[in-house]
Parts: sequence; C-alpha cells; structure tokens
Amino acid sequence: MADALKGLPFSPYQFDFVHQRSLSCAIPSTSWHQMVNELVRVTRPGGIIELVEPDSIFQNAGPMSTQLQNWIMAACKKCGIDPTEGTQIETYLRVAGLINVKAETITLPVGQWGGRLGSTTATNIRAACLAMKPLVLQHISINAQEYDGLLEDMFKECEQRRSCFIIYVAYGQRPYR
Repeated sequence: MADALKGLPFSPYQFDFVHQRSLSCAIPSTSWHQMVNELVRVTRPGGIIELVEPDSIFQNAGPMSTQLQNWIMAACKKCGIDPTEGTQIETYLRVAGLINVKAETITLPVGQWGGRLGSTTATNIRAACLAMKPLVLQHISINAQEYDGLLEDMFKECEQRRSCFIIYVAYGQRPYR
C-alpha cells in the first residue's frame, strides 16, 4: 500500500496486478489522471489494473440517506474532491492507454434485509461513513451527535426502503508495446 498521488515507491513494470479501491472520496478531481498513470507505470506490460469505486448515492434512498450523502459530498467538494469521479474509472483506464478494458456495475443490498451480503455491505458503509465523519464535522456546521444520529437513522431507513448501493468495477491490461 502506498499513496499514488505522491508517487509509488516501486520501480516501473514491477507488478502483474495492481488493485485500487474506495478512494473516490480521497482523490482530488484534478489528480485522477495522474493517479491512474502512476498505477500504469508500476504495472508490467500485459499486467492488469483493477479499480473499484462506490457510487455516491444509494438506490431507493430516503431523506436520511440523502442528507448524509449531501453532507459528505459538500465536505469533499470543499477539499477539491468530487466523489462522483469514481463513476468514471473505465474512462480513466482507457485514457491511460490500457487495452481490453472492461467495466461493470454491481448492485449490493444495504442491511439485514439483504442477508449476509447486505449486512456486510452495511458494515462497510458504516466504516466509510465513520471515516468521513471528521472531514464532515470540519467543513459542515453540524456536531458529532447530529452526524451519529443521522447515521443510525440512515441504516434504519435502508432496512425499511430496501436500499441498495452500487459499486463500479473497471479493469484493463497494460499494452505489451
């Protein structure tokens, strides 16, 4: 693991497979091309790069989910980050010159209504929302209790509304040339 925005501490052509995920709330909008190019640099010819990023909105979202997502989006935008950039990962791989690029979207249930997968998705989303909490509190005029309360209400709402979360997966091959 390393920070691709600072340059990866690896020599060119070192890896057969490079995987990056869940950084759409961390990569500045102006840095996506640079970041993908750095991943390409360390991938050997014929190697594979895979990117996995979440959508920035829930499907079947209610007002609680929408409010929390709005807070996170607003806080990110104040830092020059656009979480919707994750929906463009296929394009970034193509622009970086990868071949055999493939992309898919995967819809995941959020909550116990979705069985084990839904419970796991809810656990991952909770962890992501808690990781975003300091940024939101720093940039949005709310307190920790408001954030925590809305987060709990959001998960109840996801159960009631049978909300889903979409992730985008894209992968491509570094050309042999």
